[in-house]
Amino acid sequence: MFKDMDVDTRALGDSAQSIQETGAALANDLASFRGQVDALASAFGGDELGSALATIYQVVSEAAFESFGDNAEALGEIGLNLQGMADDYSATETAASDAFHLLMGNLG
Repeated sequence: MFKDMDVDTRALGDSAQSIQETGAALANDLASFRGQVDALASAFGGDELGSALATIYQVVSEAAFESFGDNAEALGEIGLNLQGMADDYSATETAASDAFHLLMGNLG
């Protein structure tokens, strides 16, 4: 009914680091892109239509940048949590192994 479970904590740790690095890269790229986009803020012109377009653009871009920023932050948190899971699993496996060795030593 049950199969052995093999958890590769090293692979989990490597994946956690990769996820964290992806989140950091996304945050950096987003900041760079935002700087480039903000430099174009005057492109709408000063007339009534340009002002309306600039207002709409500002609302939409703020929501988009906030969403992407939240996603970048979430990736970092996911990576940290995954690393914590890997560390906790390793610690539990070590403690269980040590307990069984102690038990076997006391029986033998």
